[in-house]
Amino acid sequence: MRKLTALLLLVLVCGSSAATINIGTWNQLSNIPSGTTNRYVLKADLDSSSVGYTGLADQWEHIENFSGVFDGEGHSISDLEYGKTSYHDADGLFGSILGGSVSNLVLINPQCNNVGNEGGHDFGFIAGTLENDGLIQNCYVTSGIHSNNSSLRIGGLVGTVDGGTLRNCYTDVIINNSRSGIPNPTVRHGGLVGVFTAGEMHNCFSVGTVEYTGTSTDESTWNLVGETGEAGAFNCGWYNYAGGPGAPGIWADHEETNATAFYTSDHGVYTDGDEPWDTNVWYFSGLTYPLFDAGSLVAITSHPQDIEVVAPASAIFSVTATSDDDLYYQWRTNTVDVSGETNSTYTIASTTYPDDNGMLVDVVVTNSLISVTSDSAVLTITAPWSHIGGVSRGTVLVVGGVSTGNLARVLGRP
Repeated sequence: MRKLTALLLLVLVCGSSAATINIGTWNQLSNIPSGTTNRYVLKADLDSSSVGYTGLADQWEHIENFSGVFDGEGHSISDLEYGKTSYHDADGLFGSILGGSVSNLVLINPQCNNVGNEGGHDFGFIAGTLENDGLIQNCYVTSGIHSNNSSLRIGGLVGTVDGGTLRNCYTDVIINNSRSGIPNPTVRHGGLVGVFTAGEMHNCFSVGTVEYTGTSTDESTWNLVGETGEAGAFNCGWYNYAGGPGAPGIWADHEETNATAFYTSDHGVYTDGDEPWDTNVWYFSGLTYPLFDAGSLVAITSHPQDIEVVAPASAIFSVTATSDDDLYYQWRTNTVDVSGETNSTYTIASTTYPDDNGMLVDVVVTNSLISVTSDSAVLTITAPWSHIGGVSRGTVLVVGGVSTGNLARVLGRP
Protein backbone atom coordinates (compact mmCIF):
# COMPACT_ATOMS: atom_id res chain seq x y z
CA MET A 1 0.00 0.00 0.00
CA ARG A 2 2.87 2.37 0.76
CA LYS A 3 4.28 1.79 -2.72
CA LEU A 4 0.94 2.76 -4.29
CA THR A 5 0.76 5.85 -2.14
CA ALA A 6 4.31 6.84 -3.14
CA LEU A 7 3.46 6.53 -6.82
CA LEU A 8 0.64 9.02 -6.40
CA LEU A 9 2.75 11.74 -4.79
CA LEU A 10 3.83 14.70 -6.96
CA VAL A 11 7.19 16.08 -5.93
CA LEU A 12 7.79 19.61 -7.10
CA VAL A 13 11.35 20.80 -7.13
CA CYS A 14 11.60 24.56 -7.33
CA GLY A 15 14.93 26.10 -8.31
CA SER A 16 15.95 29.72 -8.28
CA SER A 17 17.33 31.38 -11.37
CA ALA A 18 17.59 34.87 -12.78
CA ALA A 19 14.46 36.08 -14.54
CA THR A 20 14.30 37.95 -17.85
CA ILE A 21 12.27 41.16 -17.61
CA ASN A 22 11.33 43.36 -20.56
CA ILE A 23 11.57 47.15 -20.18
CA GLY A 24 9.38 49.41 -22.31
CA THR A 25 8.53 52.43 -20.15
CA TRP A 26 10.25 54.95 -17.91
CA ASN A 27 8.40 53.53 -14.92
CA GLN A 28 9.65 50.01 -15.60
CA LEU A 29 13.22 51.31 -16.00
CA SER A 30 13.10 53.28 -12.75
CA ASN A 31 11.71 50.26 -10.86
CA ILE A 32 14.77 48.05 -11.45
CA PRO A 33 15.64 47.21 -7.83
CA SER A 34 18.95 47.70 -6.07
CA GLY A 35 21.18 44.63 -6.04
CA THR A 36 19.22 42.72 -8.68
CA THR A 37 20.80 39.81 -10.57
CA ASN A 38 17.98 39.55 -13.12
CA ARG A 39 18.30 40.07 -16.87
CA TYR A 40 16.60 43.18 -18.30
CA VAL A 41 15.94 43.79 -22.00
CA LEU A 42 15.07 47.26 -23.33
CA LYS A 43 12.31 46.82 -25.91
CA ALA A 44 11.67 50.45 -26.93
CA ASP A 45 13.37 53.83 -27.30
CA LEU A 46 12.67 56.15 -24.36
CA ASP A 47 12.77 59.96 -24.54
CA SER A 48 11.07 63.09 -23.21
CA SER A 49 7.90 62.33 -25.20
CA SER A 50 7.52 58.88 -23.63
CA VAL A 51 4.86 58.40 -20.97
CA GLY A 52 6.21 58.86 -17.46
CA TYR A 53 9.15 61.11 -18.33
CA THR A 54 8.16 63.95 -15.99
CA GLY A 55 9.04 63.17 -12.41
CA LEU A 56 11.30 60.25 -13.31
CA ALA A 57 13.72 60.86 -16.16
CA ASP A 58 13.84 64.64 -15.72
CA GLN A 59 15.20 64.10 -12.19
CA TRP A 60 16.75 60.68 -12.59
CA GLU A 61 17.58 58.63 -9.50
CA HIS A 62 20.07 56.02 -10.57
CA ILE A 63 19.73 52.22 -10.56
CA GLU A 64 21.88 51.17 -7.62
CA ASN A 65 24.29 48.24 -7.11
CA PHE A 66 23.42 46.53 -10.39
CA SER A 67 24.66 42.93 -10.60
CA GLY A 68 22.40 41.70 -13.37
CA VAL A 69 22.39 41.88 -17.17
CA PHE A 70 21.00 44.88 -19.07
CA ASP A 71 20.65 44.46 -22.84
CA GLY A 72 19.59 47.61 -24.68
CA GLU A 73 19.07 45.68 -27.95
CA GLY A 74 20.31 48.78 -29.80
CA HIS A 75 17.58 51.03 -28.37
CA SER A 76 18.22 54.54 -27.08
CA ILE A 77 17.51 56.36 -23.83
CA SER A 78 17.29 60.11 -24.43
CA ASP A 79 16.99 63.31 -22.40
CA LEU A 80 17.96 61.99 -18.96
CA GLU A 81 18.57 64.72 -16.38
CA TYR A 82 20.58 63.44 -13.44
CA GLY A 83 20.09 63.69 -9.70
CA LYS A 84 18.35 67.03 -9.19
CA THR A 85 16.76 65.96 -5.91
CA SER A 86 19.60 64.26 -4.02
CA TYR A 87 23.36 63.70 -3.96
CA HIS A 88 25.02 60.29 -4.36
CA ASP A 89 28.55 58.99 -4.01
CA ALA A 90 28.19 57.34 -7.43
CA ASP A 91 25.76 58.56 -10.07
CA GLY A 92 24.73 57.84 -13.64
CA LEU A 93 22.05 55.79 -15.37
CA PHE A 94 23.44 53.15 -13.00
CA GLY A 95 25.03 54.21 -9.74
CA SER A 96 27.40 51.24 -9.46
CA ILE A 97 27.65 48.19 -11.69
CA LEU A 98 28.95 45.41 -9.44
CA GLY A 99 29.86 42.39 -11.54
CA GLY A 100 26.90 43.05 -13.85
CA SER A 101 26.89 43.91 -17.54
CA VAL A 102 25.34 46.61 -19.73
CA SER A 103 25.37 46.20 -23.51
CA ASN A 104 23.91 47.42 -26.80
CA LEU A 105 22.69 50.73 -25.37
CA VAL A 106 22.68 54.32 -26.68
CA LEU A 107 22.33 57.42 -24.47
CA ILE A 108 21.33 60.60 -26.33
CA ASN A 109 21.40 64.11 -24.89
CA PRO A 110 21.91 63.23 -21.20
CA GLN A 111 22.36 66.29 -19.00
CA CYS A 112 24.00 66.97 -15.65
CA ASN A 113 23.95 70.74 -15.40
CA ASN A 114 22.71 72.10 -12.08
CA VAL A 115 25.33 73.55 -9.80
CA GLY A 116 25.82 72.17 -6.30
CA ASN A 117 23.53 69.21 -5.69
CA GLU A 118 23.99 66.68 -8.45
CA GLY A 119 26.68 64.57 -9.99
CA GLY A 120 28.13 62.38 -7.27
CA HIS A 121 31.79 61.89 -6.34
CA ASP A 122 31.94 59.40 -9.23
CA PHE A 123 29.86 60.36 -12.23
CA GLY A 124 29.48 58.73 -15.64
CA PHE A 125 26.53 58.96 -18.00
CA ILE A 126 26.29 55.15 -18.07
CA ALA A 127 27.54 54.43 -14.54
CA GLY A 128 29.23 56.12 -11.62
CA THR A 129 31.44 53.09 -11.00
CA LEU A 130 32.18 49.75 -12.71
CA GLU A 131 33.54 47.15 -10.30
CA ASN A 132 33.93 43.43 -9.55
CA ASP A 133 34.74 42.42 -13.14
CA GLY A 134 31.68 44.15 -14.55
CA LEU A 135 31.29 44.74 -18.29
CA ILE A 136 30.04 47.58 -20.51
CA GLN A 137 30.07 46.78 -24.22
CA ASN A 138 28.58 48.07 -27.48
CA CYS A 139 27.41 51.31 -25.84
CA TYR A 140 27.84 54.96 -26.70
CA VAL A 141 26.85 58.36 -25.35
CA THR A 142 26.24 61.30 -27.66
CA SER A 143 25.45 65.00 -27.04
CA GLY A 144 26.02 64.55 -23.31
CA ILE A 145 26.77 67.63 -21.19
CA HIS A 146 28.17 67.61 -17.65
CA SER A 147 28.60 71.05 -16.14
CA ASN A 148 28.54 71.41 -12.35
CA ASN A 149 30.81 71.95 -9.37
CA SER A 150 30.21 68.81 -7.30
CA SER A 151 31.81 65.76 -8.91
CA LEU A 152 35.37 64.60 -8.25
CA ARG A 153 35.77 61.83 -10.84
CA ILE A 154 33.91 62.31 -14.12
CA GLY A 155 33.86 60.18 -17.25
CA GLY A 156 31.72 60.43 -20.33
CA LEU A 157 30.94 56.72 -19.89
CA VAL A 158 32.03 55.78 -16.33
CA GLY A 159 33.37 57.83 -13.42
CA THR A 160 35.64 55.12 -11.99
CA VAL A 161 36.52 51.64 -13.29
CA ASP A 162 37.98 49.49 -10.54
CA GLY A 163 38.04 45.99 -11.99
CA GLY A 164 35.99 45.80 -15.17
CA THR A 165 36.04 45.81 -18.97
CA LEU A 166 34.90 48.35 -21.56
CA ARG A 167 34.51 47.03 -25.08
CA ASN A 168 33.35 48.73 -28.29
CA CYS A 169 32.23 51.97 -26.59
CA TYR A 170 32.55 55.64 -27.40
CA THR A 171 31.42 59.01 -26.10
CA ASP A 172 30.72 62.36 -27.74
CA VAL A 173 30.35 64.65 -24.74
CA ILE A 174 31.20 68.00 -23.19
CA ILE A 175 32.56 67.94 -19.64
CA ASN A 176 33.18 71.22 -17.82
CA ASN A 177 33.67 70.93 -14.08
CA SER A 178 34.57 73.64 -11.59
CA ARG A 179 34.84 71.60 -8.39
CA SER A 180 36.90 73.53 -5.84
CA GLY A 181 36.99 73.68 -2.06
CA ILE A 182 39.01 73.28 1.08
CA PRO A 183 40.94 71.08 1.52
CA ASN A 184 42.29 70.98 -2.00
CA PRO A 185 40.12 68.32 -3.77
CA THR A 186 41.51 65.56 -5.97
CA VAL A 187 39.75 65.98 -9.32
CA ARG A 188 39.96 63.60 -12.30
CA HIS A 189 38.17 63.98 -15.64
CA GLY A 190 38.22 61.91 -18.82
CA GLY A 191 36.15 61.88 -21.98
CA LEU A 192 35.57 58.15 -21.48
CA VAL A 193 36.58 57.37 -17.86
CA GLY A 194 37.54 59.61 -14.94
CA VAL A 195 39.75 57.09 -13.10
CA PHE A 196 40.66 53.67 -14.53
CA THR A 197 42.18 51.85 -11.56
CA ALA A 198 42.14 48.28 -12.88
CA GLY A 199 40.72 46.45 -15.88
CA GLU A 200 40.82 46.72 -19.66
CA MET A 201 39.25 48.65 -22.49
CA HIS A 202 39.13 47.51 -26.10
CA ASN A 203 38.05 49.39 -29.24
CA CYS A 204 36.95 52.50 -27.34
CA PHE A 205 37.32 56.22 -28.00
CA SER A 206 36.07 59.62 -26.93
CA VAL A 207 35.43 62.85 -28.78
CA GLY A 208 34.32 66.22 -27.53
CA THR A 209 35.62 68.66 -24.94
CA VAL A 210 36.92 67.96 -21.42
CA GLU A 211 37.74 70.99 -19.27
CA TYR A 212 38.37 71.83 -15.63
CA THR A 213 37.77 75.43 -14.53
CA GLY A 214 38.06 75.07 -10.73
CA THR A 215 40.90 76.07 -8.42
CA SER A 216 42.25 72.68 -7.32
CA THR A 217 45.95 72.12 -7.95
CA ASP A 218 45.45 68.33 -7.69
CA GLU A 219 43.61 67.75 -10.94
CA SER A 220 44.10 65.66 -14.06
CA THR A 221 42.04 66.24 -17.20
CA TRP A 222 42.50 64.16 -20.33
CA ASN A 223 40.46 63.40 -23.39
CA LEU A 224 40.29 59.63 -22.84
CA VAL A 225 41.04 58.77 -19.18
CA GLY A 226 41.75 61.22 -16.38
CA GLU A 227 44.02 58.87 -14.42
CA THR A 228 45.07 55.27 -14.98
CA GLY A 229 46.35 52.58 -12.63
CA GLU A 230 46.77 48.96 -13.73
CA ALA A 231 44.56 49.36 -16.79
CA GLY A 232 45.21 48.10 -20.31
CA ALA A 233 43.99 49.96 -23.40
CA PHE A 234 43.83 48.26 -26.79
CA ASN A 235 42.76 50.03 -29.99
CA CYS A 236 41.59 53.10 -28.07
CA GLY A 237 41.89 56.77 -28.90
CA TRP A 238 40.49 60.28 -28.56
CA TYR A 239 39.59 63.33 -30.58
CA ASN A 240 39.46 66.82 -29.11
CA TYR A 241 37.18 69.32 -30.80
CA ALA A 242 38.86 72.60 -31.67
CA GLY A 243 35.62 74.47 -32.20
CA GLY A 244 32.80 72.32 -30.89
CA PRO A 245 31.07 69.29 -32.36
CA GLY A 246 31.46 69.02 -36.11
CA ALA A 247 34.37 71.44 -36.29
CA PRO A 248 37.90 70.51 -37.40
CA GLY A 249 39.63 68.85 -34.49
CA ILE A 250 42.95 68.14 -32.89
CA TRP A 251 44.09 64.52 -32.80
CA ALA A 252 45.71 64.25 -29.42
CA ASP A 253 48.65 66.66 -29.49
CA HIS A 254 48.87 67.46 -33.19
CA GLU A 255 46.51 68.47 -35.95
CA GLU A 256 44.87 65.87 -38.17
CA THR A 257 41.55 66.08 -39.94
CA ASN A 258 40.82 62.66 -41.36
CA ALA A 259 39.74 59.44 -39.74
CA THR A 260 42.52 57.41 -41.32
CA ALA A 261 45.03 59.35 -39.25
CA PHE A 262 42.95 58.65 -36.18
CA TYR A 263 43.56 54.94 -36.27
CA THR A 264 47.09 54.90 -37.70
CA SER A 265 48.71 57.84 -35.93
CA ASP A 266 50.78 57.02 -32.85
CA HIS A 267 49.71 60.34 -31.41
CA GLY A 268 46.04 59.71 -32.07
CA VAL A 269 46.00 56.24 -30.55
CA TYR A 270 46.42 55.37 -26.89
CA THR A 271 47.28 51.70 -27.01
CA ASP A 272 49.57 49.04 -25.65
CA GLY A 273 51.83 47.87 -28.46
CA ASP A 274 50.80 50.54 -30.99
CA GLU A 275 48.19 48.28 -32.54
CA PRO A 276 46.20 49.85 -35.37
CA TRP A 277 42.45 50.21 -35.14
CA ASP A 278 40.65 47.07 -36.26
CA THR A 279 38.74 47.87 -39.44
CA ASN A 280 36.59 44.81 -38.84
CA VAL A 281 35.13 46.71 -35.91
CA TRP A 282 35.13 50.30 -37.18
CA TYR A 283 34.51 52.06 -40.45
CA PHE A 284 35.95 55.44 -41.40
CA SER A 285 35.12 56.39 -44.98
CA GLY A 286 34.09 60.06 -45.20
CA LEU A 287 33.61 60.36 -41.44
CA THR A 288 35.03 62.75 -38.89
CA TYR A 289 35.63 59.95 -36.43
CA PRO A 290 35.13 56.16 -36.37
CA LEU A 291 31.76 54.50 -36.02
CA PHE A 292 30.94 50.87 -35.39
CA ASP A 293 30.92 48.61 -38.40
CA ALA A 294 27.45 47.13 -38.31
CA GLY A 295 28.84 43.98 -39.88
CA SER A 296 30.82 43.29 -36.74
CA LEU A 297 27.68 43.01 -34.66
CA VAL A 298 25.71 39.88 -33.87
CA ALA A 299 21.95 40.02 -34.45
CA ILE A 300 19.67 37.30 -33.07
CA THR A 301 16.70 37.13 -35.45
CA SER A 302 14.93 34.15 -33.85
CA HIS A 303 15.23 33.40 -30.14
CA PRO A 304 14.71 30.00 -28.47
CA GLN A 305 11.01 29.31 -27.84
CA ASP A 306 9.21 27.85 -24.81
CA ILE A 307 8.60 24.10 -25.05
CA GLU A 308 6.14 21.79 -23.24
CA VAL A 309 6.66 18.01 -23.34
CA VAL A 310 5.65 14.90 -21.42
CA ALA A 311 8.65 13.18 -19.85
CA PRO A 312 10.74 11.44 -21.12
CA ALA A 313 10.15 13.01 -24.56
CA SER A 314 12.95 15.01 -26.17
CA ALA A 315 13.08 18.81 -26.38
CA ILE A 316 14.81 20.70 -29.19
CA PHE A 317 15.74 24.39 -28.90
CA SER A 318 17.12 26.50 -31.74
CA VAL A 319 18.40 30.00 -32.44
CA THR A 320 18.92 31.99 -35.62
CA ALA A 321 21.56 34.72 -35.70
CA THR A 322 23.39 36.76 -38.33
CA SER A 323 26.82 38.36 -38.59
CA ASP A 324 29.40 39.04 -41.27
CA ASP A 325 31.81 37.06 -39.10
CA ASP A 326 31.78 33.37 -38.13
CA LEU A 327 29.39 32.61 -35.27
CA TYR A 328 29.93 30.43 -32.23
CA TYR A 329 27.28 29.15 -29.82
CA GLN A 330 27.20 28.15 -26.17
CA TRP A 331 23.91 26.86 -24.78
CA ARG A 332 23.08 27.33 -21.11
CA THR A 333 20.53 25.97 -18.67
CA ASN A 334 19.69 28.20 -15.72
CA THR A 335 22.66 30.41 -16.79
CA VAL A 336 25.15 27.50 -16.55
CA ASP A 337 27.05 26.39 -19.67
CA VAL A 338 26.05 22.98 -21.07
CA SER A 339 29.23 21.11 -21.96
CA GLY A 340 29.60 20.32 -25.66
CA GLU A 341 26.43 22.15 -26.77
CA THR A 342 27.99 24.59 -29.24
CA ASN A 343 25.70 24.43 -32.29
CA SER A 344 22.71 26.51 -33.31
CA THR A 345 20.38 23.82 -31.92
CA TYR A 346 20.31 22.14 -28.54
CA THR A 347 18.60 18.80 -28.02
CA ILE A 348 17.69 17.27 -24.68
CA ALA A 349 17.27 13.66 -25.79
CA SER A 350 15.31 12.52 -22.74
CA THR A 351 13.64 14.95 -20.37
CA THR A 352 13.15 14.18 -16.69
CA TYR A 353 10.31 15.11 -14.37
CA PRO A 354 10.53 16.97 -12.07
CA ASP A 355 14.25 17.77 -12.47
CA ASP A 356 13.91 19.55 -15.83
CA ASN A 357 10.57 21.22 -15.15
CA GLY A 358 10.82 25.02 -15.25
CA MET A 359 14.35 24.98 -16.64
CA LEU A 360 15.48 28.21 -18.36
CA VAL A 361 17.37 27.69 -21.61
CA ASP A 362 19.32 30.35 -23.48
CA VAL A 363 22.34 30.60 -25.76
CA VAL A 364 25.31 32.96 -25.97
CA VAL A 365 26.09 33.77 -29.61
CA THR A 366 29.59 35.08 -30.28
CA ASN A 367 31.70 36.20 -33.19
CA SER A 368 35.37 37.12 -32.95
CA LEU A 369 34.48 40.44 -31.28
CA ILE A 370 31.09 40.46 -29.62
CA SER A 371 28.86 38.20 -27.52
CA VAL A 372 25.06 38.45 -27.40
CA THR A 373 22.78 36.40 -25.13
CA SER A 374 19.39 35.25 -26.39
CA ASP A 375 16.09 35.51 -24.55
CA SER A 376 15.44 32.64 -22.17
CA ALA A 377 13.01 29.86 -23.12
CA VAL A 378 11.14 27.87 -20.47
CA LEU A 379 11.02 24.08 -20.56
CA THR A 380 7.81 22.76 -19.03
CA ILE A 381 7.67 19.03 -18.24
CA THR A 382 4.48 17.11 -17.53
CA ALA A 383 4.71 14.00 -15.35
CA PRO A 384 4.43 10.76 -17.35
CA TRP A 385 1.82 9.24 -15.00
CA SER A 386 -0.58 12.10 -15.80
CA HIS A 387 -0.82 10.68 -19.35
CA ILE A 388 -0.93 6.91 -18.70
CA GLY A 389 -1.89 5.11 -21.86
CA GLY A 390 -2.66 8.40 -23.57
CA VAL A 391 -5.24 9.35 -20.92
CA SER A 392 -4.81 12.98 -19.92
CA ARG A 393 -5.32 14.55 -16.52
CA GLY A 394 -8.95 15.18 -15.63
CA THR A 395 -10.10 11.76 -16.96
CA VAL A 396 -11.45 9.11 -14.56
CA LEU A 397 -8.93 6.28 -14.64
CA VAL A 398 -9.75 2.75 -13.54
CA VAL A 399 -6.81 0.98 -11.88
CA GLY A 400 -7.33 -2.67 -10.98
CA GLY A 401 -11.09 -2.22 -11.21
CA VAL A 402 -11.10 0.77 -8.86
CA SER A 403 -11.80 4.24 -10.25
CA THR A 404 -9.81 7.28 -9.12
CA GLY A 405 -13.02 8.52 -7.52
CA ASN A 406 -12.83 5.61 -5.05
CA LEU A 407 -9.05 5.77 -4.64
CA ALA A 408 -9.25 7.42 -1.22
CA ARG A 409 -11.21 4.49 0.12
CA VAL A 410 -8.64 2.06 -1.34
CA LEU A 411 -5.99 3.89 0.67
CA GLY A 412 -8.09 3.48 3.80
CA ARG A 413 -9.35 7.08 3.89
CA PRO A 414 -13.02 8.07 4.08
